[in-house]
Amino acid sequence: QIDFQEYGHVPAIDKEIELTIYRIVQELVQHIIQKTKRERPLLVQLSCINDLLSFSIEGEDAESTAPAVNTLNTEQLREKISAIKGNLELQSEPGKPAYAYLEFDLKGFIA
Repeated sequence: QIDFQEYGHVPAIDKEIELTIYRIVQELVQHIIQKTKRERPLLVQLSCINDLLSFSIEGEDAESTAPAVNTLNTEQLREKISAIKGNLELQSEPGKPAYAYLEFDLKGFIA
């Protein structure tokens, strides 16, 4: 189960960039779902203010010795994100919520 919250208005952007962002968010959501407990819904928040698009994704971390995001190929993901003027912040510790924050500057991508 996913609890989705949206703030602001996302302008129409280049379709290729839109698809890339969608796939990045999808990869993070799928990874966190697979690696975390299902006791509460995964929280996904989307915000767009002044051409700054951001996503936060949070889920309960599994009770294991390895943080949920440790098994994610973060180098490849960061390359995809930086190629489209984005930033990624990941936090994950055993027994604590896994958290991903994505931010994209949409200037230059608005259709």
